[in-house]
Amino acid sequence: MNFVAVLIPFVLAAAILGFIFYRGIKKLARARRSEKNPPPQDWHIHSLSKVMTLRPNYAYAFLKTFIWFFVIITVFSGVMPHLQGKAVRFDDIFAMAIFGSAFLGIFVAVMFTPREITWNEERIKIGALFPGSGDYEWRQLEAYSPFGKGFATFLIKFEGQQAFQIVPLGFRSDEWKAFQSLLRQRFPTKKTWIWFGPIPVRFGKE
Repeated sequence: MNFVAVLIPFVLAAAILGFIFYRGIKKLARARRSEKNPPPQDWHIHSLSKVMTLRPNYAYAFLKTFIWFFVIITVFSGVMPHLQGKAVRFDDIFAMAIFGSAFLGIFVAVMFTPREITWNEERIKIGALFPGSGDYEWRQLEAYSPFGKGFATFLIKFEGQQAFQIVPLGFRSDEWKAFQSLLRQRFPTKKTWIWFGPIPVRFGKE
């Protein structure tokens, strides 16, 4: 119990510093992106007359993933067993939490965060490591999921391409919501609720 009491201030200090760093990155990303795109509430107007671009902040995506999984691993592997009276080595737990959270943070940032999403009235381009970059006409859009907030994976599929799976943690929330709103406004019939992995189930919809 003494070890836990000594460790708590360090954990709180790390959480506070991480939050400050996280907010700083978010503020910088917002300032830079506001110079390139109009306000998200006006995207439904501007996307018909100019090229719009979404670019992620990879440090932002990594930090959000890292903090979330660090807390989960620590609670379920250390705190809960400790409260149940089981012997727990918190130094091992924190080492495992740091390693596991860092791995998952890098994985989400690299595999599920596109480098860029660019579109205009006629076309959309998605630059991604997995399943690969693509340049499509909007008429090639087959389906997209209504999900995609926080850790919920957003899926969007075009003809001849495996569905893109996007965890939107690296994007500004207001810009990401505006992008999803555009899809709902322009392509309401393509919204698909049921997916088997990356495969949409359309039930005869066009």
